[in-house]
Amino acid sequence: MIFNGRISSATCYLPLSDAEISKAYGTRHRAALCISENSDSITLVVSEETGRISVAVEGKLHRVKDAEGLFKISSKEEDGDEKEVFS
Repeated sequence: MIFNGRISSATCYLPLSDAEISKAYGTRHRAALCISENSDSITLVVSEETGRISVAVEGKLHRVKDAEGLFKISSKEEDGDEKEVFS
């Protein structure tokens, strides 16, 4: 976890979301959802099995289409163009 630009914790046990999501997603995805449900964070999740990147924002989980999508995440927050960033 990063706080004020510094690593504050490297190993954390986080609460899990009760949201209905695909069984293809695991514990880290549920934890990312919970964080985004309870804060204004943008949470990146990397699948251990596939290496695919997902983003949890405002209690919703989105897959990032490609590397370029990662760079557009912050601009999405500014202009609200979610379709361009998420698949």
